[in-house]
Amino acid sequence: QALASATKAQRLLQGEGDIRAVSNVLQLVFDIHAETGNESEALRSRHNMRLVYQAAGWRDEEATVLLGLSEMILQVRGPREAIKAAKEAVAIFQDIGDKMGEASGILVVAQCQVANKASTDAVRSTVLARKLFQSLFDAAGEAQCLLVAAEVYTRNGALDEAARVAREAQKICQKGGETKAEGDCLEALGALRILVLQKEEESGRRHKPADIEQAVSAVSELIQILEQLPETEERRITCMSQLSSLKLLAQDSEGALKCAEEALKLAVVLDRPLPMGQALVCLSEAHHGLGQVRDAVQAAEDAVSLFEQLGDPGLLETAKLAVEQAKRPLPERPPNTGTSSSSSAPAPSPADSVKRPRGGPSSAEFVHREMPHLHGQPPGGESSSSSQAPGPRRGFSSAVGLDGEPGRHSGQPSSLRPPSPPRRDEPNQEK
Repeated sequence: QALASATKAQRLLQGEGDIRAVSNVLQLVFDIHAETGNESEALRSRHNMRLVYQAAGWRDEEATVLLGLSEMILQVRGPREAIKAAKEAVAIFQDIGDKMGEASGILVVAQCQVANKASTDAVRSTVLARKLFQSLFDAAGEAQCLLVAAEVYTRNGALDEAARVAREAQKICQKGGETKAEGDCLEALGALRILVLQKEEESGRRHKPADIEQAVSAVSELIQILEQLPETEERRITCMSQLSSLKLLAQDSEGALKCAEEALKLAVVLDRPLPMGQALVCLSEAHHGLGQVRDAVQAAEDAVSLFEQLGDPGLLETAKLAVEQAKRPLPERPPNTGTSSSSSAPAPSPADSVKRPRGGPSSAEFVHREMPHLHGQPPGGESSSSSQAPGPRRGFSSAVGLDGEPGRHSGQPSSLRPPSPPRRDEPNQEK
């Protein structure tokens, strides 16, 4: 019914020659198709919007829509067709003298080339786009060019070079006062550092203390940035949970416990069941590292209860494994001269034999007091839906990945993919 009404409105408005109103109707049609998962019709409506602007001679708007269309095509149909649309947008921006649009378009071309495994072309495009952003004094755009280059290096196995480039991007944002973009750079850097640890673990090598330290540093910096930004609480929970796992690798069980408790408390305040469960798994691992078996088992069992209510088999399996791990005795291992490849059972530190001071309720008691839905009452609020939050990444951390979801193209963390380049919103559209 909504589509039928929109189609009728479109015909009437086209007869009146109201281009802006017609584009608004096409945006509505796009939203309806996107919400119902009809990708082909969503693409068609966006293409029709481009044709409307083209017929009206609104070249700036046409190029902007075309650039967004290329990003959609990349996701739905693949990079080859997307590159063609992005280059067409770049040509229009060049023709009308829009340098910002041109730089953004070239950056999208680079992203498509990365997806198409055309590494040399992608690097060449990022260099060109970066020069344009530099001429416009756009630090965020320049940094995004470097993040695309970092992804090229990552795909080619040059992780150290990728990390160097991501750090350079972060410094550019820091100097330019681009806090949000700096957070994106630190997220990419943290994902790279964690990827190094994952590669070491997959190959059976011991983790290098320097690699762990660099990962801890990157995630810690990201948390500090997120504290300055609005509406980033869920990302902070994810990062604090990940930091807890990293501190376990560094044999800092006390630090791991502190991070997990902070993540859990924030998740409780926000009433986000999935981050709660992830934090509980980390909490269980930290208690286990300190030899606090009862608390470790309780936290893991609470995670099982939570994930059962969410109905996600993968998360539930993670929590059940955490229960089994919590019941095992802490293995005796020699001091770390290159950390063991196990991420869930770090070697005991001197603090492991000392019980944690109990100035207040234990972590398990806090959970039982603040989270009654673990014991029969359903999680409250619409935000508790499991469909609105990604599941934990498998591999290095049993609790949660830095970005919480797998990569879209390469199987790498999605934080290694730079966000869409900065460009103006489509005319008269609400985000």
